[in-house]
Amino acid sequence: MEIGESFLEGQRLDPDRYALIPRTLTFLERGGQIHNAAKFSEAKVTYPGRKQVFRRAGADGKYSGDVIALEEEKMAGAEALLVPVMRGGKRLERPANLNEVRESCLKNVARLPEGVRSLTGPASYPVRYSERLEELLEQVRSRVEKAARI
Repeated sequence: MEIGESFLEGQRLDPDRYALIPRTLTFLERGGQIHNAAKFSEAKVTYPGRKQVFRRAGADGKYSGDVIALEEEKMAGAEALLVPVMRGGKRLERPANLNEVRESCLKNVARLPEGVRSLTGPASYPVRYSERLEELLEQVRSRVEKAARI
């Protein structure tokens, strides 16, 4: 369950009380209609919608880059990184053992490209947005620009 999801499940929304669902950038307009929203500034653009992050690896098993996509998207040959850990206020699995977490972390860090792991002058790790997420951003931008002209 994502933050704010309980607001959407079978409940009448009071748009005067809940104007923004945190972290999803789903904006509620008057009348309870749900619309995607985004933040636009020269310094930072915040993409709309619920997301998933996919990690790709090369033939050598080293990570080659990440793709930030919409939650419902699928990426062949890539691993989805975001997984639900709670639903309805309950854990979905037992808490991870600290030794298991440490081992997993060490394995994942070892799969990063060498240059990214460098402490002095590290290389950048490629991260991009999916085409569908970019298209949604443009739809929201167009809607905002149109509303601003009215």
